[in-house]
Amino acid sequence: MVIFDKFAPHYDKFLKLFNIYKPQEIIQLLDIKEGLEILDIGGGTGTLAKLILRLTPQIPLRFTILDPSTKMLSYVQNPKIKTVVGEGEKIPFANDHFDRIITTDALHHSHCPKMVIIEAYRVLKPGGIFLVQEFDQSLMRVRGLMLMEKIFIGQIQKITPYLLTSWGRLAGFKGEIHPCTKTQFFWKGIKPNA
Repeated sequence: MVIFDKFAPHYDKFLKLFNIYKPQEIIQLLDIKEGLEILDIGGGTGTLAKLILRLTPQIPLRFTILDPSTKMLSYVQNPKIKTVVGEGEKIPFANDHFDRIITTDALHHSHCPKMVIIEAYRVLKPGGIFLVQEFDQSLMRVRGLMLMEKIFIGQIQKITPYLLTSWGRLAGFKGEIHPCTKTQFFWKGIKPNA
C-alpha cells in the first residue's frame, strides 16, 4: 500500500488547516498563459491544480497530476485534470512533453529527489519552467516538522535551497531561489532553449 493512501480522505482538510499552497505566487512564477500543458508531480488530490484553474478561469490550461497513490488521485474528480499513477523518478511521458512542471511539498517524500529533477528536465519542453515549493530543512524549526513527518509517514529526504540548486544545475536547469514563507522556499528552474 502506498503510504498516502491512508491519508487520502483527510488530506484536503490538512491542507486547509496549514495553508501550504501559495497559488497566486505559483501562477506568477510559472508565467501562466493560454494553452500550457502543466504536470503536477505528487499532486495528490489535485488541490493546487483546482486552485490554479479557479484563479485563472479565462486561461485554457491542461493539467496532469502524477502521483503514486490511486486513493489520493480518486479525490481529484475534475474533468479538466488528467490523473496518472506513477512516481517522479520515472515520469511516464515522452521527452519535451510539458510546458510547465510543479511539485509542491512533495519532493521530500520521493525516494530520490535528484532523479525527480533529472526526469522533470527530460519531460519539460525547452524554455519550460519547473517550479518546486519545499520546506527549507536547513532551518532548525523545519527539522522538527520533518521529524514528525518521518514518524508518521516514513522516510523523508533532505531538501535545502543549496541541494535543489545543485541538483538543478546537474540536470541542466538555469535555476534561482525565490522566498515563499519563513519556512518554505521556491526553486524555479528554466530549461534552456535548444
